[in-house]
Amino acid sequence: MEQKKTKKWMKGLLATLLCVPLSLGVLAGCGGETGGNTGGNSGGETGDETKDPIEQSTVQDASAPTYTGIDEVTITDPYAVNALDKELVYLVDTIDADKLLYYFYVNAKIPDEAQASEGYGGNWEGKLIGGHTLGHYLTALAQAYANAGTGEARKAEVLQKIEYIVGELKKCQDHA
Repeated sequence: MEQKKTKKWMKGLLATLLCVPLSLGVLAGCGGETGGNTGGNSGGETGDETKDPIEQSTVQDASAPTYTGIDEVTITDPYAVNALDKELVYLVDTIDADKLLYYFYVNAKIPDEAQASEGYGGNWEGKLIGGHTLGHYLTALAQAYANAGTGEARKAEVLQKIEYIVGELKKCQDHA
């Protein structure tokens, strides 16, 4: 009998650990047969194995969630507008795409492009996680392009930078 109680207790504990964090079991689909105590029965001490059903919430969302794209948001706060302008200067005018592409040229054995510049140095792009920073940089450029606060002239510069990098990566891929 003791082993049966322990199994039942463990089953209830497991159900609690799995279901409670997920909105009290509603999202996890944990219904009435979780093994937990739901009311009149105090753990099966009477030998009665029937369980009271767990009441599930009947509240439903009125509609599916909607999402707003970055191109649909316009920020007018002067501080945020200034920060975006500075970020665009950094992305377009400061970061040298050829330095981020350097190790791609080296790995593809394209000596002319590799000799034209050198990488940013350190062990990040050159050894440990090559290409990682370039991936983040392309993401930042794509987000800057999609941003409603980026003017048309700046968008053209961002797009030109994206197209250049993708073209150079294609060249490395074709040469390798």
